[in-house]
Amino acid sequence: MAKLLTKLSDYTSRIRDTIGDNPSASTDRMISADATYEFMTKRAAAEFSKLWPYRRTADITAVNSQYDYPLASYCPGWAADWSWIKELEFPQGEQDPSRYRKDNFIIYNNTHIRFLTGTPGSTDTIRIIYYTPHTISASADTIPEEHEESVAMYAAGLCNMLLAQKFAKASNPSLNTDVISYRTKSDQYKSLAEFLMNEAKKSWGAGDHRAIGTRASWNWYEGDYGDYTEYRED
Repeated sequence: MAKLLTKLSDYTSRIRDTIGDNPSASTDRMISADATYEFMTKRAAAEFSKLWPYRRTADITAVNSQYDYPLASYCPGWAADWSWIKELEFPQGEQDPSRYRKDNFIIYNNTHIRFLTGTPGSTDTIRIIYYTPHTISASADTIPEEHEESVAMYAAGLCNMLLAQKFAKASNPSLNTDVISYRTKSDQYKSLAEFLMNEAKKSWGAGDHRAIGTRASWNWYEGDYGDYTEYRED
């Protein structure tokens, strides 16, 4: 089955439907600015990424005698202070892949990968398996198909929380011709927000077990290895 939500506008439309904010006249919307929906969608993607970061692979053609490689140039989506390296295969392309020893390279200044013992030859390829946050843009998204609805649900919860705050601050019934109990409205939106966000997180479960360590720990491997060791995917 193909993804139903593939870009930012798909997510914002789904969120509007979820919270019942889909009138024909924009002046009647509970949340008038499209930018607000887009912001909440990206916040939801960031929250999802804490449990299910985006696993990516990049192949770098080595430069003779070069020991520093800028991650932003070679690893698409690399986010300094967030992303981390899970595996480094070097040299890449062997039938029995090899994993490079963890203490032979470091992440330098959160911006470069630096080889500490020698440098790769000019004909070698370095394969980096790394993690980044998920992104949802105007033209594409990286959220897995099985989690797209839950990410939209979490964003809808964030929007309902915003509405709860809006009604909590209101002092006059200016949003409707009828008399409104603002405290009741606020409580209702807050309750719905918590329900949606909790249900989304339930569907995310414990997260991706392959993502060893956290984004701050720089934990690449589980044990001590030689310069090269047999490589196995989790």
